[in-house]
Amino acid sequence: MSAAEITLRDATQHDVVGVPATEEFPAAQRVSSESEQSEPPLFNQQLAKRLYDAAGDGNIPAIQSIMQQIPSYQHNDYILNNFHGWNSLTRAIDQNQIAVVREFVNTYNVDITRKEEGISGVLVRAAYLSGLSEFDNSEQMQAFLDETLTTFNQELEGKDSANMRQLLRDSGNDGAEIVSILINSKSVQDKKEFVNHKDEIIGKTPLFQAVTANRIDAARVLIQAGADPRWSDDLTTTLHIAANYGNAGLIDTLTSAPVFAAMEEPLPAVAAFVNQKGKGGKSALFIAAKNNDVAAVQALMRAGANVMQGNSIMFANLRHKEGEDDEVSLMRGYTPFHEACKHGNFDVAKEMMSGYAFLI
Repeated sequence: MSAAEITLRDATQHDVVGVPATEEFPAAQRVSSESEQSEPPLFNQQLAKRLYDAAGDGNIPAIQSIMQQIPSYQHNDYILNNFHGWNSLTRAIDQNQIAVVREFVNTYNVDITRKEEGISGVLVRAAYLSGLSEFDNSEQMQAFLDETLTTFNQELEGKDSANMRQLLRDSGNDGAEIVSILINSKSVQDKKEFVNHKDEIIGKTPLFQAVTANRIDAARVLIQAGADPRWSDDLTTTLHIAANYGNAGLIDTLTSAPVFAAMEEPLPAVAAFVNQKGKGGKSALFIAAKNNDVAAVQALMRAGANVMQGNSIMFANLRHKEGEDDEVSLMRGYTPFHEACKHGNFDVAKEMMSGYAFLI
């Protein structure tokens, strides 16, 4: 078999660090490591593909051998080279190759803020895609996460659909360690801006995607770095999704975000977030009440959820009574308390009553 016929996978089996450069890439074609060349070396697509495969396999020795053949000023070009919606870094992220991500970020200083056409932001991917290696390609991963949000919105609108709360229970690694590596990259100049950046491809923030994937540890890392939980996607907030999962710990994480503590009046800001109405005019408490989730209801009430906040859509035609203030008006209409009683969720109803003596 000729040297040109040796594939990367064959090579890594033959030699853990890959085929020697002199065997597969003659001196006249090999990429030099000297940046003082009179002309920049041509981009070697075969070398980039070897790097991509090694990243997905978690083969650190092969990566180090390949990178030695690439001048430092071309590191970004090779690591971020696009292969049908993936590059070597995002491939490592999606396959949960933590050591590879650390190698690219800390050793080779890959610029994770660089925009790549057709590839979602690396922090967004780490927050909700890392470890979902059962998918064959990034498009399948994206379709799966999109389906979870679509199903969730259908439930809020009262349509028949499977409950999405179980879809991501066993999705594998939480992604928190990779998220932390990316946030602390030298290429990130402003961490707060980085963690709140809305991805150009899918149009969502890293925190929103972490919550969509029910990843509490990844969400905590993002929030501690300054992520704002109040961003919403077509009225659906992170809190609506956390309530639908019944994840009380995630609810506590979102409502205790440092972004609120930095405000002059944090409590009203948290209360406004907790009581924000989403699809169908419903707050997160409506969802927890319908699901008979006592822990989620308790977490929301601790943060200031109003059990008597009326559904603004269902009772849109109700008007203020003469002399009635805004707070009393909010209590008119169909409320989370009604929702709990309607579905026979009396444990939740009792919990609500314990916080509002006038309901008894």
